[in-house]
Amino acid sequence: MAINEKIKACGKIEKEKKSVSQKCALKRNILPALLVAAGYVIIYLIGRVVWCDLSQSGFIGWLFTAMPSGEHSYLYGWLLSSHLFWCAMAISVIPVLFGKSKFSYITLLGFVIGIAAGMIFGPNPQGAAMGQGHYGWAIWGIVYLVSTAAGIAAEMCCRKLHGKTTDKNS
Repeated sequence: MAINEKIKACGKIEKEKKSVSQKCALKRNILPALLVAAGYVIIYLIGRVVWCDLSQSGFIGWLFTAMPSGEHSYLYGWLLSSHLFWCAMAISVIPVLFGKSKFSYITLLGFVIGIAAGMIFGPNPQGAAMGQGHYGWAIWGIVYLVSTAAGIAAEMCCRKLHGKTTDKNS
């Protein structure tokens, strides 16, 4: 009976250690998650100030309406109306909560580069068919997908490097 009690006590101690470890990891990952989310909120607010007309609605309507009247950026409006802005934000923010901060920072950077490149190089492409006057969505999509793959690769490389380091120390 004494051995069983000792085994149960060891099991409880291990569970408590694991629980404490998970709580510490979550607390450690909250700040990077907030930083990535703040990056997206800043992009959102800059877009609202630069490309959305406040004169046609109240402040709350201007801030939260998907397509306010007077939209002056095809790509920004498209990202909002298709909800891809918020999907991209979730794709970037959620993994950082699980310790994948490199992935999150790379996808945030890819989002910024993609939206800038899409706005600069997307309008009126040469040789575009009638009604196809803006390819900014495709440019943004390609850049964001590449950044997603790069983020995954960065996390895998760091895991390999970290694994080799711990193997040497063992």
